[in-house]
Amino acid sequence: MAALPKKKISKVRGKTRRGHYKVTLTAVTIDKATGTPRLSHRMSPDTGMYNGRVALKTKMSKDLERKLARSARAAKSAEKKSAAKKTESAPKPAAKKAAPKKTSEKKSEE
Repeated sequence: MAALPKKKISKVRGKTRRGHYKVTLTAVTIDKATGTPRLSHRMSPDTGMYNGRVALKTKMSKDLERKLARSARAAKSAEKKSAAKKTESAPKPAAKKAAPKKTSEKKSEE
């Protein structure tokens, strides 16, 4: 035979004992790369990234890598073009003219 309680436990005692069992909200954060909600401390299912690193290759992560590489190439080419324009449009320094030699006029007057 199983153990049985000696006395009846009142409704209040039972409810106070169970007072710590409560529903808690899950920690949801917004993914920086895609802007979609995801569980915190978990890998993003869309991009496969966790803590700024690629944890798992997904189709979206490959597309994101291509997009980042394309934008980096575009930035480099724009930088090269602006550097080329600066060198073309920059005025060349003028050659310094030799200062005329000053002859001592005072000596010749005396």
